[in-house]
Amino acid sequence: MMRKTVFILAVAAALLPGARALGNDADVHLKRLFTAFNVRVDVTDESAAAARQAAMQEAYMKAFAEVYRRLTNTPVPVHAGMTHERIVPLISDVVIEHERTSRVRFIGAMNIAFRPAETLRLVESMSSGHISSPAMVLAVVPLFFDGEDQWLWQDGNPWLAFLQSNANESVVAPIMVPNPDRAARQLDVHLARERNASRLLAFARNNGGDGVLLTDVIYNDGHMRFLASKINDSGKTVPVADISVPGDGDQALRDGFTAIVAELERQHRDETVGRRARNVGILEALVHLKSPRELPAIEATLSRLRVINRFDLRAIKGNKVQFSLYFSAPADQVIDALVSQGLDVYQIADGIIRIESR
Repeated sequence: MMRKTVFILAVAAALLPGARALGNDADVHLKRLFTAFNVRVDVTDESAAAARQAAMQEAYMKAFAEVYRRLTNTPVPVHAGMTHERIVPLISDVVIEHERTSRVRFIGAMNIAFRPAETLRLVESMSSGHISSPAMVLAVVPLFFDGEDQWLWQDGNPWLAFLQSNANESVVAPIMVPNPDRAARQLDVHLARERNASRLLAFARNNGGDGVLLTDVIYNDGHMRFLASKINDSGKTVPVADISVPGDGDQALRDGFTAIVAELERQHRDETVGRRARNVGILEALVHLKSPRELPAIEATLSRLRVINRFDLRAIKGNKVQFSLYFSAPADQVIDALVSQGLDVYQIADGIIRIESR
């Protein structure tokens, strides 16, 4: 069985010299993709020093497992034989958010960042999985209600404050928080509650998003209700969540946030499968590049061809790139269109072609 190489579009675009950036800030997205946030440990050992050392080793293992699952949508294989010694060289940064110690115990939470290129090589050697291309970036509209009081971009909005600190944890379905000062000049509570899709979508695009994540958090009698929906880049509104969680502090906000992110990720995966199902034909295209810097030009060429409905970047290895091409026209028309763009096309097997630039 042929082993698939583990790469996703976000990683490939950011790692290749001269390649197209993802969204507004590929470097930021890449860092988030390879960072495990809020890794919690609670370890008891014979001394404070021993507890701390064991806790850090446990945290490294947990962090790598989280990043691995994020990249491959599968758990770390049981046969992988992962140890903290293999993981330590991959780590680029550790930020301890808070810690408590006693004579024999260490309790802490930390963010652990990994080196993208080195981590990808290890993940590739361990797995045959891959995940789909990243979702569109959603600009959040963070409404918060407590009785008669209502907040949006004001300093007193606890939901806004939580998202400013934690929204970057949503990687598969990226969420961005607009600058409050700028956003307040464009969208107030009244306009946000009107739910005008075209106006909200214009607001998102003016603030660096592709779509909108509308969130109403309603506090009442010791519970928080989270109502969320998204407006995608075509202007369609899609329900996301309607849940109630007990509490009035950060833990309640985190529980609601976690539920919203989980549903956004599920919808993204379902939508990706649906898009692919609507395409009649699929060709696997193996592209031989003279240089990695040719990749943006190849992608631009594929984007121009009307006979191709969609293409996904599947893998990169050296100067070889694999695309999946989705189309509704006859396959020979797709090949003719590629040739018309100055590309040499060779059929390797049924459904597989090789492309070379002239």
